[in-house]
Amino acid sequence: MFGLLQFGIEAFFLNFMKTTEKSLHDIFTKPLQNYVCTGDQVSTDLKGLKIAFLVWSLDISGGTNVILQHCDYLIENGATVTIIKFLSQEVSDWHPSLKKIKVIDVANLDIGESFDIGVVTWWRSFFEMDKVRARSWTYFIQSIESRFYLGTTPQYSPLVASTYDIDIPVITISRWLQTYLAFEHGRPSFLVKNGVDKNVFSLIGEKLLKKPEKKVRFLVEGPLNVDFKQTELALDVLQHYRDKVEVWFLTSSHIKSTEKADKTFSQVPISSVGAIMRSCDVLLKLSLVEGMFGPPLEMFHCGGTAISGRVTGCDEYMINNYNSLLVNDATDSRQIKLKIEKIIDSPELLRKLKDAAVSTAALWSNWEKSSFEFATVLLLIHRNHKSSTMSHFIEAKAQLKIIDQGGI
Repeated sequence: MFGLLQFGIEAFFLNFMKTTEKSLHDIFTKPLQNYVCTGDQVSTDLKGLKIAFLVWSLDISGGTNVILQHCDYLIENGATVTIIKFLSQEVSDWHPSLKKIKVIDVANLDIGESFDIGVVTWWRSFFEMDKVRARSWTYFIQSIESRFYLGTTPQYSPLVASTYDIDIPVITISRWLQTYLAFEHGRPSFLVKNGVDKNVFSLIGEKLLKKPEKKVRFLVEGPLNVDFKQTELALDVLQHYRDKVEVWFLTSSHIKSTEKADKTFSQVPISSVGAIMRSCDVLLKLSLVEGMFGPPLEMFHCGGTAISGRVTGCDEYMINNYNSLLVNDATDSRQIKLKIEKIIDSPELLRKLKDAAVSTAALWSNWEKSSFEFATVLLLIHRNHKSSTMSHFIEAKAQLKIIDQGGI
């Protein structure tokens, strides 16, 4: 009897599932239909869309490079992209995409022009949203920018942090940023990791100078006079080993040369950076604040390794004593020197780290994949945008004006 009953129940449910399969699918997916965005739809859906990126400036930087890479992909797939910058400046062609992207100062923006999608990329450009008309908005967060001001102008930090509380969708670039925004600001975000231009950063290509015998060639990369980048510290520490190392310096700062480096490269186009990295053994990068932390990964692609602090973003791909050396305290010269000496004293360790770095780089995505994901998220946000509450935005903008005028 029990066997017959069990068979009858199973037959009933099997028949029920057959007759209701379509309706059950419809019931569960109907609220999500606007979220579906298959790969073959992205190019079709981008065509004709007008997208504006709000930037503070177009100075040479890793963050600006990321924005331009995504802009390039959007244009190649049919979107019309405009970069609206708020800092009046001359723009060089340091990135190839700048030759094809429309760039305008906010002062020259047509008051009647509107966009389908607006993308805010920097906390100050966030406060200029009201000057640009867009149907949907996205906040592209590449770092917790409130940290930039803690040591110099701390009055700005709470205001910068407040931008993460305002209700517009967020895209970010690393797991730590996604976690921070969720726990500190209750802000969910889409994660789109940066890609690497594997045509520029690769093992194959030009090398500038043959490496000296019995010396390790170190590369220091970063701007001068930015406290949290610690570029000066990296240069200073290497001076203790000039008889055993050669120092190359790559910077976005305008400088012809420095006595602390054997060779200096200032404000070079990104297409030239790969050749510089391929010519070096080790990148010494001592930043205290990073978002994705791209330079060591680019160095890995060029066959080198890196010494850095345990800065935010390094955990995405850096493993101590496997593909790089990590310093617990990047402000401690003694710790940094110990890592440098390990490299100098052990050619075998250097070879092992470089081999593992190349293996790590091989697993990382290129920009095509990264920008495809970015475009997909933009389309999802655009399809499902909702009106945001902007009262906090108005209050915060009034606070910014007071701080700028020295009232706090």
